[in-house]
Amino acid sequence: MSDAPSPAGCGLRLWVEARTPIKELPGFRPNHNVPKETTSQTRLYVAGIGEAGVTADLERVAKMLREAFGLKRKELKSIGPDRGGGSLVCPQLTYTVTVSQADDDPAVALTRREVEPSEPDVLADPGLAFAFAPGFTALERRFDEPADVGAVIDAIEEADPPEVNSLDYPLDASTCELRLAGFGGTVRITADEAAILAPMPVPPGDLVKAWAKVKGLLEVAGAG
Repeated sequence: MSDAPSPAGCGLRLWVEARTPIKELPGFRPNHNVPKETTSQTRLYVAGIGEAGVTADLERVAKMLREAFGLKRKELKSIGPDRGGGSLVCPQLTYTVTVSQADDDPAVALTRREVEPSEPDVLADPGLAFAFAPGFTALERRFDEPADVGAVIDAIEEADPPEVNSLDYPLDASTCELRLAGFGGTVRITADEAAILAPMPVPPGDLVKAWAKVKGLLEVAGAG
């Protein structure tokens, strides 16, 4: 394992999730039983039988990262797998994969893959799209300080920008959801974060374009 630096991140995070029947995890054996409930023990069990898949995923992604960014061995650090999760760290990003029991179905495992770039420019690097094809379903930006969602709503309604197709929010204005022109997903804004959500995996560049529009709206409202 190398001493490669661990990037602190820039506050942005890409992620995608996939659902798999627990009986299809690589560690599941004929004498195993599919959980019928969700407990601390079943969560540990799923994490355990999912570790072989985590190892295979880390190996696959490490190979893609080396090819995409021309990384040397010392520039790519691996962590784990441990308790159903593992990470890869390189100067450009931190990648994390986890396997866990789904909250809404005890017989299903959820594999979550996340990328935290070291700086925003990494999101536009062709190497990122190459290493993580077909892409991600979400881009999140956590705010350094709580945002005034009401002020964001007011700013959007006042400006009525052409890039916003629709805007929806509850009476207490604790959150808002909007749709952008040219983007098939939705944008969710809360006091803690802004999330760009696509209905299916898309290249990082598609999410970045949507984020650029949202960032401009947040700046007008004095948030983000």
